[in-house]
Order: sequence, then structure tokens, then C-alpha cells
Amino acid sequence: MRFFYEMLVTLLCLLAVSGLAQNADVANDTTSHTWISLHREGAITMIQGHYLAREAGTASLRYELISEKRGGSGHAVSKQSGPFIAHTDSAVTLSQVTLKMQYGDTYSISLRIFDGNMPIASDSISIMDDETIR
Repeated sequence: MRFFYEMLVTLLCLLAVSGLAQNADVANDTTSHTWISLHREGAITMIQGHYLAREAGTASLRYELISEKRGGSGHAVSKQSGPFIAHTDSAVTLSQVTLKMQYGDTYSISLRIFDGNMPIASDSISIMDDETIR
């Protein structure tokens, strides 16, 4: 069951990336894409960081996903990071965070991709109660 869920999420993410091209020829696009997806069920929000390599070949990269919460219960920061291999035209889910939203909570999520120590891609979102801001 989890396999089908992950395939569905990957497919939806690839469709989202295709939509970002805005009528450009995605097949000739050599720009890699990094994005944060979220799925909400009531007060629970699942955040995933993704990367799609468009350059030819494979690359050894590193990701960093940081979630920062501010709210009535205080301030908290969660950081996930690690190495991954990027293959041409292959989307990879890098990390997953599950958040429990409470009234008045604000989350800032950032995803950065590094080649060595050099940042090469990033995405970020902010979540406030029932709103998502890119």
C-alpha cells in the first residue's frame, strides 16, 4: 500500500513540476527542480522535500530540510539532512516531516540542496493555521 502511495505522490509532484514549466518544452529543460509538497488531514500536515535532476548523469548531493514552529506553546526547530544520489530525469523524495497544527501556530519550512558546500537549489513555504504561503 505504501508503495502505491509513494508512486502517487511522485506522479503528482512530477505533474506539478510540469505545470511550473508554463508551456515550456519540459523535455528540453536542463534545470533541476526542488520543491516542498504538503498534504493535510485535519490538524495533521505531512511535508515532503523533493528533487528532480535534469542534468545528464548522476550526482552525489546533500539535502537539508528545516522546519521552524512558532506558536502558543513556544518555538521549536527540526532539522533533517543527508546525502542522496540524483539520477537524470528521476524525482526523489528526500525527507518527510509530520506536523500537528494548533490554532495560532506558524511553520516555516525550507529545503536546500547542496553540491559539496555550494547551495544549488532551494524552496520554502510558510504555513499559518489554514493558509500556505510560498
